[in-house]
Amino acid sequence: MTSAKCWRTAAVVCLLTLAAVAGTAATVDGHYTLKTVVIDAGHGGKDPGATNRWGLREKDITLAVSLRLRDYLREKTSLNLVMTRDGDTYPTLPERAQIANRYEPLESVFVSIHCNASTNSAANGAETYVYDNEASDAKAQRVAARENQGQDFSLSFILNDLRHRAMKPYTDALADKIQDNLVSSVKVVDRRVQRGPFYVLFYPSIPSVLIEIGFITNRSEQQLLASAEYQSKIARAIGDAIIAFGRDTDAWRLASTGSQ
Repeated sequence: MTSAKCWRTAAVVCLLTLAAVAGTAATVDGHYTLKTVVIDAGHGGKDPGATNRWGLREKDITLAVSLRLRDYLREKTSLNLVMTRDGDTYPTLPERAQIANRYEPLESVFVSIHCNASTNSAANGAETYVYDNEASDAKAQRVAARENQGQDFSLSFILNDLRHRAMKPYTDALADKIQDNLVSSVKVVDRRVQRGPFYVLFYPSIPSVLIEIGFITNRSEQQLLASAEYQSKIARAIGDAIIAFGRDTDAWRLASTGSQ
């Protein structure tokens, strides 16, 4: 092995070791306190996202649900609520990540809202994604490829991987709560928490999830997604999950510090 290869190998081992230590510290110290929710309405502007033969566009549904989520959390909490877009604009994937990275990792979450699509018109249900460099399965890989919009991952991969390892307990807890609440409250088909190489989940340094709230290509489900009542129901389910996540992380912090 050449000296250059040895150096690179040592650097990788060192960084991955630091990542493991960082992840342990984040869990054990329990200093996470939720203060900011970054809400990302998928697509927008020149990018309609998925569309269907009935004229529905993903960008319109994601914005409607995101605004309803913001309003619900504003009513129920004192959290700082940030939108990556609040109209028919097109922030790029890097710009969305930059917005998320303005906020403290141990005080914030990033929630990206999308609609699913499939060549199988019978496909339905909701699924919540967390970042992983290996997709759960071929379907998850296809979803990630569609949502990545041709963006490539840069050489900062290892450093970002370190951040993800540190945030993993919180990211996983948030994803589980959102998925469980969508299934129990909205009665969607449970497509479970999935993993995939999503650009918009990789670059934020805060706990980040992407929610596919339903299939725009399913005749019955797209009718629901177009309904204001159903959009509000989804927004409430996601909002209640975020609120519960905040309560739980406060409980972890109090337990770990011995506070009463």
